[in-house]
Amino acid sequence: MLLSLLPAFSARAADPSWSVGAGVPRVEAEWHNSRVGGGGYITGLIPDPNTPGRIWARCDVAGVFLSEDGGRSFHAKNRGMDASSNHSVESLALSPHDPSILFRCSGEARGGRSFGFIHGSWDGGETWRLLTEQADFIGNGEVRYLGEMIAVDPFDPKTVAAASFSRGVFASRDGGEHWACTGLGAEPLKSLAFHPRIPNRLYVGTLRTMAHADYLFPSGYSRPQVGRLYLSSDKGRTWSLLAEGPGLAFDELQFSPEGDDILYAAAGRLGLLKSTDGGRSFKPINQGLPAAEFPCMAVDPRQPRTLYTAACVPADAPVPIVPLYVSRDAGATWSLIKDYQPSDFTEYPYPPGDIRPIGWAIAKLRVDPFDSKTLYMSNWFGVSVSRDGGQHWSGNHYEGIENICVENVVAHPTKPGTFYFSAADQAICRSTDDGRSFKHFSEVHRPANYYCSTCAAPSRFTGGLVVYGVNNNGSQHTAFYRTEDDGETVSCCLELPGGLMIQGIREDSVQEGVFLASIDGEPAKGAGLYRSIDAGKTWARLPGGGLPGRIHRVPQDREWVENELLPVVWYQTKNACGTNQMLGAVPGQADAFYWGEWTEGLFRTGDGARSWTDVSAGLPFKRNRTATLVCVTPDPGRPQRVYAGFIGEGLWRSDDRGGHWAKVFPLDGRAFNASSVAVGGPGGDDLYVSCEPLGLSPCLAALLHSPDGGRTWVDLYDQGLGALRMKTIAVNPKTGTIEVGTCGNGTYRVVPKG
Repeated sequence: MLLSLLPAFSARAADPSWSVGAGVPRVEAEWHNSRVGGGGYITGLIPDPNTPGRIWARCDVAGVFLSEDGGRSFHAKNRGMDASSNHSVESLALSPHDPSILFRCSGEARGGRSFGFIHGSWDGGETWRLLTEQADFIGNGEVRYLGEMIAVDPFDPKTVAAASFSRGVFASRDGGEHWACTGLGAEPLKSLAFHPRIPNRLYVGTLRTMAHADYLFPSGYSRPQVGRLYLSSDKGRTWSLLAEGPGLAFDELQFSPEGDDILYAAAGRLGLLKSTDGGRSFKPINQGLPAAEFPCMAVDPRQPRTLYTAACVPADAPVPIVPLYVSRDAGATWSLIKDYQPSDFTEYPYPPGDIRPIGWAIAKLRVDPFDSKTLYMSNWFGVSVSRDGGQHWSGNHYEGIENICVENVVAHPTKPGTFYFSAADQAICRSTDDGRSFKHFSEVHRPANYYCSTCAAPSRFTGGLVVYGVNNNGSQHTAFYRTEDDGETVSCCLELPGGLMIQGIREDSVQEGVFLASIDGEPAKGAGLYRSIDAGKTWARLPGGGLPGRIHRVPQDREWVENELLPVVWYQTKNACGTNQMLGAVPGQADAFYWGEWTEGLFRTGDGARSWTDVSAGLPFKRNRTATLVCVTPDPGRPQRVYAGFIGEGLWRSDDRGGHWAKVFPLDGRAFNASSVAVGGPGGDDLYVSCEPLGLSPCLAALLHSPDGGRTWVDLYDQGLGALRMKTIAVNPKTGTIEVGTCGNGTYRVVPKG
């Protein structure tokens, strides 16, 4: 017997938390996505069948994108989003009756529950409006790359149906204004499609098992491990079971123009299936395909016997590096499109000859509705386009899809306009043009495959020297790296045991060559504080880890901080929780640093972390569940001043190095997530603070600027960008340009006007 569903969890909170604060005017600023090239997972692609060159893309962390030039460039379309989970999109649909009408499904899981949203747009995606929160979706879950879950009835523009993650099918009979559940609750639904030629017929397919069942159903989830295909002949009002099997999984459904009863299914590990009786029975059509997972397939609308598919596999799987296949006989036989060579791929942000990322984690393969020779492919990093039937591909530098999960942005201490950022799934990047564009550091991070970066510390004393941290999110290994030529050549200095992560690195403000680093994890495995006195070439762990006595692991409350409150997705630790903001050098004093622990306190040392003074008194630690410290920022122009930013509890300041604290913002008792703080600007007393909207601490996104040290404020945020999860900010002290690092939407160069 299926368990009853958990109560719906809403990411919204009652007022007044949905305001930045009383009396904060919004002023205009220019927001420009910094050019890097690709990033997060593009899980869905929809070429517009009515307008040549228009392609919609959905992303697990960055919302919805539109290309109007055939995939050469994209731009985000998220105006109207006000919760961070709205950017985790699990499905997208265009109305076949009016291409200016779209629907999107988004959501995530937090607090042991899943929740979701259906938004609609009636102006081509320029603005979105919330329609319902009844259904649940996990747009950044482990099955996010599979088929679409929402569709408009091709015979009735007022009927819209959506298959939610675990709460059943929801239908609207008035164009999306009102919704009601029509059944199939607690089924692991994944694909939904109206029949394009038979009125009233609606199909819904399930997976074999419910993803994340242990998390969503802690008391147990009971259901036979079978895939099922359901049919409704009355537009979703009632349902009948068409097909069922222990190995089935309906990752994606496609209809053949050759016949009304011909139905294809991408079935994961079973490969591809074909039905000739309207879905009542299926036969495998895998001749010529390797034993791999096939989550997607495409039917050429102009040549219906031509089918395409792609394997979604790790780069080291025993299949071709770019595993794309074609069938010219309606699935009877398949062949590799091409044994690709590096010369077949152009305009990618990868080292010459490295094509492995192009074939990794392919989510969708689509045929252009106007030109059978034009194919589109999406994967973990962006969208690729082929104009010759898949023989050659262009990444177009992933222009506009800067959907990177940025961990930290730091400004060079002596070179205004030079910024660095670290990111999940990316090497360290450097900008020398005031944040307009970034270039990756050399990626010689083998053999442990350190494909992620955590933090960077550019030296104020030695030109070109940057000490930084890298890690592998999969194996949970981390290492210290350094460069003396700003990333042209890099070298490994120390590899650490598994289960650790370099959380922060800071250079001593007075002593050349001295760096302090904070390592997350279990102290028994090597976590704690490390010190280098030779510019990062060698590192020594301080006795006992150098941690304050009451800290037994970092984070002390790891499951809450990393699995629930701060990460981009709840089930991944050490991924876009934000780094390099819990360690700060005291200006003008040797061996003096601040170090913060998310839930346990803020500490100061004057002897290189050999001993600590607790400076937490007066700060809102443990005031409530979300009162978590996320940034510690010393004022470089005032050695006695330091700022502390808290989730929910706002921004705090001390003018005596932590001896006493006073709240700076907000002063009206409203909730505010002071996610990152930057000090300095052309005015001499400029202070900046960003607010990241979080599912468990909902606030509107904000980027506040105070020209007078926190007495008055304006909000520079552009609401047209949706609900950017701003993890980190840094400022050019000469120009006042702000570099904003987001969890999912890359980095932005923000230029205040006036």
